[in-house]
This record gives sequence, C-alpha cells and structure tokens, in this order.
Amino acid sequence: ALTLQGSLVIRAVPGARVLIKRLRVQNTGWSFQELDPSNASEPEALAIRGYRLVKHQTRELVFDRPGVYTVDDGPLVPASAIAAAVAFVAAAIAGALYLLRRN
Repeated sequence: ALTLQGSLVIRAVPGARVLIKRLRVQNTGWSFQELDPSNASEPEALAIRGYRLVKHQTRELVFDRPGVYTVDDGPLVPASAIAAAVAFVAAAIAGALYLLRRN
C-alpha cells in the first residue's frame, strides 16, 4: 500500500523490478505557481504555459542496477537478501527439528 502526501519519484533502470509493498511519504511536495501574464521577463515556454512548477520536497527512490527490489516502509532491501535471510531461518528451524527428533 502506498500512502502519499506530497511527491514521490521512482527511477528504475531497465531490468530493475520494484515492488512497493508498504511506503509512506509525507513532504511538502510540489506546487503550481501562477505567472503574471503581464510580466514579459518570463521565458516564453513558461509564459505560454501560464505557471511554474515549484518543487519544494521530493522523496526519490533510485534503482540503478537491474534486480528485484521490495520497498517495505523503510530501507530498500534487494530481494536476494530477503531470500538469503529466509533460507537461513529455514535451515535453523530444520536443525532445531532434527535435534528435537533425536531426543
């Protein structure tokens, strides 16, 4: 689930898969600033648009290497690290069960 109050930018290279499991973002975000049409000093592109985008705060997540990533309301954890932790716990449980059966 994503709870978003503000702005969030997620950038991922080709080959990077990102799963947003839980993420909360709260910042001042971006706003639109209306331009004064009589002000001739504004760049033409902005004058035609009629507003300027003001970026106050942004949370940015960057995945610059291929892989599978999970965002779980905190630091980014590569899926391979999660799989290794699960394998470690499974091995510990199997070892404990083996010891219990011997007794």
